[in-house]
Amino acid sequence: MKSFIILILIFGPLRSLNAKDIFLRKKNGKAVKNYDALIREENLRPGDRIYLNSEKYFTYVKNLGEGNLTQVLEVTSEGSDTSYALRLPYRSGFAHLAESEEAINEFIYGYYTLKEQNISIPNIIESKEFQYVLVDKIEDSFNLHSFLFNEASTSLSANQLKEAEKALVEFIKEIAPFESISDAHGKQIVYDIDKKKWILIDWRKRSFLARPEQTYLAISLENTFKVTKKLVENYSLASDIGEYRRARIAKNLLINHKEKLFLIQEKEKKYLEIYLQKDLKNLKADDILDFYKKAFLPPFTTVTEKGVFAHFKKNELAILEKGSKKGDYFSDLGDILIRSTDQLDAFLKATLSRMNSLEELDDFSQSLKKKRRLINLYNESESYRFKKFVSDRVSELLETSSSSKIDKQTLKNLRKDSWILGDADKKLRRLSLRISLDASGHCTKKLEAILKSLVKKKP
Repeated sequence: MKSFIILILIFGPLRSLNAKDIFLRKKNGKAVKNYDALIREENLRPGDRIYLNSEKYFTYVKNLGEGNLTQVLEVTSEGSDTSYALRLPYRSGFAHLAESEEAINEFIYGYYTLKEQNISIPNIIESKEFQYVLVDKIEDSFNLHSFLFNEASTSLSANQLKEAEKALVEFIKEIAPFESISDAHGKQIVYDIDKKKWILIDWRKRSFLARPEQTYLAISLENTFKVTKKLVENYSLASDIGEYRRARIAKNLLINHKEKLFLIQEKEKKYLEIYLQKDLKNLKADDILDFYKKAFLPPFTTVTEKGVFAHFKKNELAILEKGSKKGDYFSDLGDILIRSTDQLDAFLKATLSRMNSLEELDDFSQSLKKKRRLINLYNESESYRFKKFVSDRVSELLETSSSSKIDKQTLKNLRKDSWILGDADKKLRRLSLRISLDASGHCTKKLEAILKSLVKKKP
């Protein structure tokens, strides 16, 4: 017995005898064949080590919840007793794992939009696209759905219910800058009874800023409160006491939301009226980025979005000249300025016109991939416009470029991005073949004939 105690003192608590090492990914990052089965609740035991790669692992504590596309586990990291929530892609029903992996990306991308507006959400500790997100574990007591439908009422005092309702008003004020927050509903908003605070714990990537004329909440009355606008305006139409309570709460939230949104937008107008008077002529490229970044003072709505972009359009030529031939500058500028696809269209047209070589366009394209906000926009259905702008510019540059002057790595990079290149990709394929043949120093008659036929064909 003494020896056992000494071992514990020296080596720390021993893992459960049934605990195992679980490897979820191959060396190339792809999921192992039985990935979904490995992370099901019934197949996990406290103490199991969940390896996300050959070295990185978390220790399983318990299951926190399962959705259609993600599995959320309580875990601890190596050398720490602090609990975190680990979000993993998980397919249930007919979903494909690729769809679940994209949901992980959408959570990551959507985080930045919400965080910059100081919305109450868990902090992302670390993440890897397509694979996992580690966030703060929220000590919640119940969710908004339970609160609204009296499922949580039996365990709460009248005072606690009153505090939760008051905190809900503050949460609605907090999300007032948004017209909608993707996937935000009653079961994704939870209450921390100790902190007396509502917290949004899940979302998708698209969140839209509020317009001046907005009169509704960023969370749906019909879906979350199960009440109509007509019922909110007239409680007497309620069919039961529960519906009456939900309508009353919704009415109070709408009133507070309207007042808060008005105050936010009045403050925006006054701030921008003074702030945007600054002369940009003597500013360096990095100073211009900093200038526009500070223009978005949270909380902000489409008032700031439109005001700042109008200022950019007015000074467009001078601003873009500052960072001429710098892909990072253009993409950083876009990441700060852009909040809607209309703006993205205008920005891309202006920026792509500055690209005078495929190398410059490739530099811009590679940098764009790192920009969370822009990814949010051009991965959606509107992306066909983005693809067309890039494709057209590539085609124009190919018309005036000599194959001997094009860097092979640039060509390779652009070919990797063929998903955004449309018809221009056909020209790139021909050019790639031509460069490969030129580099070999010789080619057979058959290959020469193939090359000639490709060059003659129109894209």
